[in-house]
Amino acid sequence: MKNLLAIFLMAILFASCEGPTGAPGKDGQGIWWHVTDPIKVNSNQWELGENAEGVPFYFYGAPVKAIS
Repeated sequence: MKNLLAIFLMAILFASCEGPTGAPGKDGQGIWWHVTDPIKVNSNQWELGENAEGVPFYFYGAPVKAIS
């Protein structure tokens, strides 16, 4: 009985191991964020929306001039 349990546990152990990982991605060099003028959002400016699945979320539509 102990042998069957050991074989079962080893089978689970080997089946649960992850396979090889892919190649490493880029490290993010050359990506820089500069915030010159922070965008101030008041609590009454948040809007309620929902995604395609109907899950609600809040968002703020900043003018394009403020983002660039």
